[in-house]
Amino acid sequence: MRHISELIGTTTNSPGFWGLRADDLVYGGGVSGRDRRTGELPAEAAGQAEVALAMIEARLREYDADLAAVARIGFHLRDPGDIRLINRVWTRRFPDELDRPTYKFLRADLDGAHLVELDFFAVLGQRRQCLYLPKVAHGNPIPMAVRMGGYLFTSRVLPLHPDTGEPGRDGVEQALLAVRNVGTLLEQSGLTWRNVQQGRAFVADPDDDVVVRALWDEHVGPADFPPLHITRYRAGALSVLIEIIAAA
Repeated sequence: MRHISELIGTTTNSPGFWGLRADDLVYGGGVSGRDRRTGELPAEAAGQAEVALAMIEARLREYDADLAAVARIGFHLRDPGDIRLINRVWTRRFPDELDRPTYKFLRADLDGAHLVELDFFAVLGQRRQCLYLPKVAHGNPIPMAVRMGGYLFTSRVLPLHPDTGEPGRDGVEQALLAVRNVGTLLEQSGLTWRNVQQGRAFVADPDDDVVVRALWDEHVGPADFPPLHITRYRAGALSVLIEIIAAA
């Protein structure tokens, strides 16, 4: 039987729910950059990210783990441009470029002086296997995906041609390339489309939703879990990106 438990953090004021554990998988959300001991909130995004990563590490210590157990982090940013400053913190925290979690970042409406909020997935008792696509690489210091134990977590998989590194000419071609690159990552990790548990597409043009969903149904199956969630998003010339979570 799978063991599932809520994770409750005790603070000076009141206990609060911060995540969920299911066997060796830990998810935590709503991790802010405010120091829970002092109540201080750094003025800059990089400082808040530093504190938030330290808080994640403190939470994982409760399970005899640390940041080495983290597979993927989500940065929710008031200003997405702050990711360039946060990358300096990231590379200090994870100095080995061949052993880093992957991450994603999105703009978020945060309260007050909060500039950064994090969520994370960690897998207890496992080591990261970082996956790369040589011509399909992020400009940020992250792998394209991480396999830990029975799980695969991707970042946003880019719609670049695996031979040239060039993006598709339009939304349809980018959708085809993004799905192809996801398939390659699944193959590298020893998993298949049947192992996919969650999928999200980041699509700039609503007119491309139909082709993205059709490709998803072709690989996963229209009657099967999971459905594809679509978020409206553009990253420069990239108009279709896909991220997944898969489990053996």
